Parts: sequence; structure tokens; C-alpha cells
Amino acid sequence: MCLQTSYFRDDHTGEVIAQGLQDSLASWKLREDRLVCMTTDGAVVSAFSFSWKKRRDMAVVQAELGLPSHNLITESLTRWGSRQLRVERLLEQEKAIAQVLGADKKSRHLVPTWQDIDVLESMNKAVSPLKEFTDALSGEAYMSVSYLKPVIHLLNNSLLQPEEGETELTKQIKSNILNYLNNKYNDPVTQELLDMASLMDPGSGQPI
Repeated sequence: MCLQTSYFRDDHTGEVIAQGLQDSLASWKLREDRLVCMTTDGAVVSAFSFSWKKRRDMAVVQAELGLPSHNLITESLTRWGSRQLRVERLLEQEKAIAQVLGADKKSRHLVPTWQDIDVLESMNKAVSPLKEFTDALSGEAYMSVSYLKPVIHLLNNSLLQPEEGETELTKQIKSNILNYLNNKYNDPVTQELLDMASLMDPGSGQPI
């Protein structure tokens, strides 16, 4: 799940990117002083995408480590949830990635640090429960508005509730997602529409 994307109309200078990151953190009420690191998973994926030698070495290392023979996933702006899938795959292949990139001095700097992995694991833990609901609610062959209120109820009361042993980052991301959803659909008119939709059969349009 992507928390936010931003369009940079100006040149991608350090100052412009820094301002965009600060705006993103502020919009999700994430404190900059608690930011542990910036992940480099996009660069990691690119390193393998543009090098057949690294893909070859990756296959060998995957077999040696007993890891699934999976390719890394490239994020797609037109595919919901592709960022979460990319992070999930990177975590799955973490050991193979580190071994292949670490063997080449030109790519050694791309090896994810333990701080990178901690952040990715925390993010993945928070947003992975949303994957199935995102797919269901983005369907085009059926009505999905009737699912919205039950899904929000489930997220509030179960799937996005903080759990014992979770990192503070995971808890904060979950809390911010819930706050965003609850505020977005909180006005009385929208609530009335969702209540009515939830009482209707999305297939036939008749009351259940």
C-alpha cells in the first residue's frame, strides 16, 4: 500500500525532494526526528533489473539458500498495492540480495542496512492486512461500495489494532491509516449512503 505519492513539477533537486518528504511526513503526522533512515529498495530493484549478471547470480544464491525463485517486483503507479508487494518481496529475498550486491564493490552500497530492514518490516506489518481489501474494493466488474463500511469496521476493530510486540512505527502507521479513513467517511451524508449500500445486495440491487 502506498501512503502517498507526490508530483514534482520542478527539477528533482535535493531541496525539492527534501521539501516533498517533509510535506509527506507532516501529512501523515510522522515526526521527522523519529525517521530512522531512507530505504533504497527502488535502487536495489533497478540494480537487478538492468544487470543480467546480477539476475543470474541471484538465481544461484536463491538455490543455495533455499529461497523461492522469485524476481524482485517493480512498483507500478497504475497497480494498487504494488509498493507493498515490492517491499514484501524484498524482505523475502533479503539474504540473497545482500549476498549478490555485497559481492560487487560497485553495488555494495545498495545492500539494505539493518535500519532499512527494520523500517521495511514495520511498514509491511502495518499495511499488508490491507492487500486483500484493496484488491476487492478496486474491482471493476461488480459494485464495491456496499463493502466499504464493513471493511472499515473490521479495520477499526481487528486488523489495524495495535498488537503486542509491534514497533512504534507500525503502530503509528496503523493509527494514521485509521484516522485518515475515519475522517474521510465520517460526514453524515456519506454515512447514510454507506448504510444504505450495506443493506443492498451488490449483485441484484435488492434488500438482503
